Amino acid sequence: VSAECTLVNLLRRAGDLVSSGQEVRGVGAFAGFLNGTLHADAFRSADIRTRRNALQQFSMVDDSDILCSIKEWTGHSDYILSGLADRIINRRLMKMKISAHPFSDVVVKELREKVMSGMKVPEDQTGYFISIGEMTNKAYQPDEEAILVLYKNGKLKDIRDASDINFEGLTRTVRKHFVSYPAKISRGN
Repeated sequence: VSAECTLVNLLRRAGDLVSSGQEVRGVGAFAGFLNGTLHADAFRSADIRTRRNALQQFSMVDDSDILCSIKEWTGHSDYILSGLADRIINRRLMKMKISAHPFSDVVVKELREKVMSGMKVPEDQTGYFISIGEMTNKAYQPDEEAILVLYKNGKLKDIRDASDINFEGLTRTVRKHFVSYPAKISRGN
C-alpha cells in the first residue's frame, strides 16, 4: 500500500507539473498520456477511429515505460517530483500506520506540520507526501474462488465442508484505515 500511495502521488505530481506548463519527460507510449496528447475523452469519443487510436496507444504503455520515466525524474529540478521518484527507485517507501478507526484531523495536521518543517514543503504540497485511506481484505471468497479438496476416490468437496476449520472469520471483509508519510519525519526531524 505504501508503494502504491507513493506511486499515485508521484504520477499526480508529474501531471500537475505538466498542467502548469513545466516540462516532465515521459518515456515511450507513456509520454502521450503524460504530455496530454491523449486525453480520457478520446476513449469516450463518438468517432470510432479516435477510440481505437486511444485504445491502441493505451495498450502500448507498459510498466517499463513508467519505470524508465520515474528513473529519469530522479534528476528533475522539481524536488518533490525527484524526491518521490527517488523513493520509488531506491525503495525508500513511506511509513504506514494502520488503525481500525479513521485517523483524527489532529494526527493528520501534526504530520503535515512535520512535513512542512522537516522537509521544507509548502502546506499546499504536503499531500504529495501524506496519504490517508482505507483498505479492505477478505481472505477467502468462496463465491468467487472456491477451494476444492480432491479425495482419493476422485470426489471434490468444498474446503468448508471438508475441514473442521471455522471459515467464518476468513470470509468476513476486514476494513482498516491507514496513513502513510515519510519515515524521517516520525523521528522528530
